[in-house]
Amino acid sequence: MTKYFAVHLANENFRVNSISPGGIYNSDKPQSKDFIAAYSKRNPLGRMANEKEIIGGIYYLASNASSYVTGHNLVIDGGMSCW
Repeated sequence: MTKYFAVHLANENFRVNSISPGGIYNSDKPQSKDFIAAYSKRNPLGRMANEKEIIGGIYYLASNASSYVTGHNLVIDGGMSCW
């Protein structure tokens, strides 16, 4: 869908990108210790993300630093998709 809209809206000067985050630790309502341990064991970085780590990708895609980026899916998953 990201690639579709990126192609069809490029002539309108729209950039369309997406983010695929991995597991994000919820500090307000934490996941169970068992879930966190199991997820962390399967993740190459050995932990869950925090909100700030995902926000950096959003800032990049929303800024002029990515002015020539469209149709991209930025994966921020601690290497989980590498398996």
